[in-house]
Amino acid sequence: MTSPDPIELLRHLAERAEQLPTADEPSPLQALVAAVEHLATTAATTGTNELLDHGVSLAAEHSGADGVVLFRYDGEAVRVVRRLRSVWTPRPEELPANWFPWSLGSMSPNRFLFVADCRSLPIGPGSSPLLGDIGVHSCVHLPILERSHTAGAMQLFWKDPLGAWDDAVGPALRNLGRFLLNRASDSEVALTLG
Repeated sequence: MTSPDPIELLRHLAERAEQLPTADEPSPLQALVAAVEHLATTAATTGTNELLDHGVSLAAEHSGADGVVLFRYDGEAVRVVRRLRSVWTPRPEELPANWFPWSLGSMSPNRFLFVADCRSLPIGPGSSPLLGDIGVHSCVHLPILERSHTAGAMQLFWKDPLGAWDDAVGPALRNLGRFLLNRASDSEVALTLG
């Protein structure tokens, strides 16, 4: 069984978003789906690094996050694929898969893991600083699944407290992450550090 194409999933989300009641402004979901569809249509003529930069920027813009990190699961480790430029991003470049995310590896969420007050969570294994030490207050972990297996994750970080996570844009963000991971190639991608 093959995994669904992220672009087809985004088109399906766009069709569903078009059925939502309309107002003068598009809903957050409609705006994100339209932006990702535009990104997908220009992917063939855009370099991988530029595509990844634009993709994580879209994730931040449409979620209101101050920081975004895209990860790929690679056997026993989780590796950074892309970080949002010009924004702090609280991660080592590689983490043990059984530790990820934030030492809560046994949680293994299918849709999302929201931590309203993550200041006491460690940045990495061992004696690393806490997320609060670098000014992070709230975070969301969005797992990216391929054929029911975790292929990666997109993490969003906020400096100010976020009271709740509305997962209305979660499916589109996870599909954006899947699309970006599918386009990323280890030989072509140069990690952007914040």
